[in-house]
Amino acid sequence: MTEEGARQADMNWFAVLAHHATRAPDKAMTVFEGAATTYGEMAGRVAALAGGLSERGVGRGDVVALLSYNRPEFLETITPEYVETIYLTSPLHDIGKVGIPDCILLKPGRLTESEFNVMKLHTVIGGETLGAAAQQYPGVGYLRMAADIALTHHEKFNGSGYPSGLKGEAIPLSGRIVGLADVYDALTSKRVYKAAFTHDVARNIIVNDREKHFDGRIVDAFLAREEEFRNTAQTLAEAGSEIAPVAEKPRP
Repeated sequence: MTEEGARQADMNWFAVLAHHATRAPDKAMTVFEGAATTYGEMAGRVAALAGGLSERGVGRGDVVALLSYNRPEFLETITPEYVETIYLTSPLHDIGKVGIPDCILLKPGRLTESEFNVMKLHTVIGGETLGAAAQQYPGVGYLRMAADIALTHHEKFNGSGYPSGLKGEAIPLSGRIVGLADVYDALTSKRVYKAAFTHDVARNIIVNDREKHFDGRIVDAFLAREEEFRNTAQTLAEAGSEIAPVAEKPRP
């Protein structure tokens, strides 16, 4: 089988899993176990698929940079194990997009209201799919955090996000961290519907959304490590991304 054929087979496999997970988790696990006989193979398949869903996805270095800013209230939570787990799971945040039609994912313009409502479902598909796997493998913390991130990375600190309208610390810390990194990455990356924006434009959008979209403490962490974010964005820009002078917020 060719590399493209193998990737398509994995896409088909996960699409079946996503379909069943939102309707019958027990059936999803039958598909999951039939496709991957060991946890190592399972994690490898899912991680490889996640890497193929977009041109970049969340930069894991960006996530680790956020975590390296120490705040007393987070010290008991953000342990070395937590850092390693979120590093591994952050690329899975948009895994539910395998259940979204390409005509929406790849649309080069603004989404209509109905299209946006369909797009929102990627959080539920990803969260429920990974959650079903976490229930089957309760000792695998990797999957539990992956499910939390997939489900909550579009929630907003003021409660105006989706899919559940969670507010403040009701949003898991991992979802708040990856949510900010995801917005930064989307702003500074080229997409089918926009060019890449500069670091300064992305920074201003994030700062202006402090305590609205983002937990202010996570914004402080971003600002404390922003040179690492800037360097990542600059490296990608030099590799050929188009930089846009004026910003429009990223699509979900």
